[in-house]
Amino acid sequence: RHFGSIHLVDDPLRRVGWLVAAEHRTMMQRLPSIRSTMMQRLPSIRTPSSQSPGWKCEQTIKNGQDEMALLRRKLFFFMLAAWFLINGLLVSLARIGVSVSSDPCDAWWNTWESYAFNFMCSALNVGRLVTCALPSVDDLSGMRVVMFINVAVQLANCSFMTLHIFLHPDEWPLWTRWCVVTWDVASVVLFGGFIRAMFCRAAKPMRKHMWRTLHTWVWSEILVIIIWSSWVSITLCHQVNMSATSLPARFCLAYFILRPRIRQRWHSGLLAFFERKSHARSAATLAGLVGNCSAAEVVAQATRRFRDVELASLTFEDLADNQPDPALFAKSSAAGLHECDAFVSHSWHDDARAKWKALQRWRREFICAHGREPRVWVDKCCIDQSNIEADLRCLPVFLAGCKRLVVFCGPTYLSRLWCIVELLTFVQMGRSVESVDFQLVQREGREDEDLGSVRQAFAAFDAQMCSCFREEDKEKMMAIVRVAFGSIAAFNECISDILNKAQW
Repeated sequence: RHFGSIHLVDDPLRRVGWLVAAEHRTMMQRLPSIRSTMMQRLPSIRTPSSQSPGWKCEQTIKNGQDEMALLRRKLFFFMLAAWFLINGLLVSLARIGVSVSSDPCDAWWNTWESYAFNFMCSALNVGRLVTCALPSVDDLSGMRVVMFINVAVQLANCSFMTLHIFLHPDEWPLWTRWCVVTWDVASVVLFGGFIRAMFCRAAKPMRKHMWRTLHTWVWSEILVIIIWSSWVSITLCHQVNMSATSLPARFCLAYFILRPRIRQRWHSGLLAFFERKSHARSAATLAGLVGNCSAAEVVAQATRRFRDVELASLTFEDLADNQPDPALFAKSSAAGLHECDAFVSHSWHDDARAKWKALQRWRREFICAHGREPRVWVDKCCIDQSNIEADLRCLPVFLAGCKRLVVFCGPTYLSRLWCIVELLTFVQMGRSVESVDFQLVQREGREDEDLGSVRQAFAAFDAQMCSCFREEDKEKMMAIVRVAFGSIAAFNECISDILNKAQW
C-alpha cells in the first residue's frame, strides 16, 4: 500500500530506505498479534507449570527418581568405605602373621593370642563378604562392583599364597601345600558363581545367584577347615589348632545367608539411617513403581493411555468379578489428565453387592453436587488387558490425573497391597488427603460386623500381612517399600498417618 507514494521520492537510495522504514513500522504494529498467534499454535513454549497438565506429574516422578539415585549413591560409597576399612585392617594383621613361623605346632600358634588373631582375621574376611548385602536390592551396578572387588581380592590372595608356596617349597611342608590347594578349589566356587551373577541383566536373579554362591562357598570353607584343623590337631599338634577359631565367623555368615529376613532387617536399618525424611521415602516409592523409564517417557505414555468411563454406563454384572472383559474396555474412552472426576480404589475380595451399593450411593451424591454423571477410572474398564504392565507403570500419573480418589473400604481393603499403594501414590503425587473420599462397604444385615472389621484393620495395619493376586507382585512391591522406606515398620507408620488424617 506504500507503492503509490514512491513517485514522490526522486533518489533511488532514499526510495529504498523509505520502503524499509515503512515495512518496519508495519511489522512493529503487527508484532503483538503475531506473538499471540504463535503462543496459540505452539503451546510447548508456554510456562509448563501453568499450561501442561503432566508437568507437575513429571516433576514429582523425577524428584522420586533423584531421591532413589541419591540413596543408591549413599549406599555405594558406604559400601566402598567399609570394604577399604576392612581390607586395611586385614593387611595390618597379615603383617603379623607373616612375621611368625609357618609351623602350625609352633608355640605361638597355640596360645590365646594366636586364637584371637585368627578369629579377628576370619571375622574381617566374613565382614568383607557381608558387604555384598549393602547395595540396594535393585542396584545392578552396585552389586556388580561389590562382587568384582571381592573376586579380585580373593583371586589375589589365592595367587599370592599359591605362588609363594610353589616358589619356596622348602619353607612349607607337604600337608600345607595340599591345604592351600583345597582352599583354591573352594575359591573357584566363589569365582565362578560371582562371574555368572555379574552377567545377569535383572536384579532378582543376580541377587539369587550371588547369595547361592556365597552359601555354597561358605559351607565348602567350613568343610575344609573342619577336616584340616582336625587332622593337624590329632596327628601333629595333639591339641586344638588355631584354624578352628575361624569356624564361628563362617557359621555366622552361613546363618546370615540362610535367613533372608535377617538380611532384610539389617539392610532396612541401614536404609533408615541414610534416609530419615518420610516425604523422600514416599517419593522414592514412585521411582520404584515406574522402573527404569524416564519421567518424561512415563508421563507421555500415560497421557496417551489415560481413559475414563461414565459410571452410568456400568452395571452390577460388569463389576461383579475381576475376570477380564474386552467389552468393558470398549466402554471407556480416552481422556485428558485432570478431566476424570475420580479414581475408584477397591478390593475385589469385598462383597460385590455391598460394594455396588456403596458405589451407587457415591454416584447419587456426586450428581446432587454437580448436576451430571461422574466419569471415573476403574481398573476393569480402563486397563488394557493386552498390555497390563504398561498401564501399571503409568499408575502414578493415572492417579494424579484424577480429581479425587474414592476408596470403597470394606473388611478386606487394607489387606490388599495394591490398594494401599494406590492410596500412598495418590497422596505422594501432590494430592491432599482431603481429596480422598472413604466410602464404607457394608453387607446388608451385617453392618456392625463389617464396621468393626474395618476399624480393627485401621488400628492394626501391617503391610507384611497384605497380599496380592500374584505372589511375584507382592515380592516386587515389598522390595520397593524396603528400598524406599528402609523397613516395613516405617511404611506402616506412613500409611497409618494418612489413614488417621483421612475422613472416614
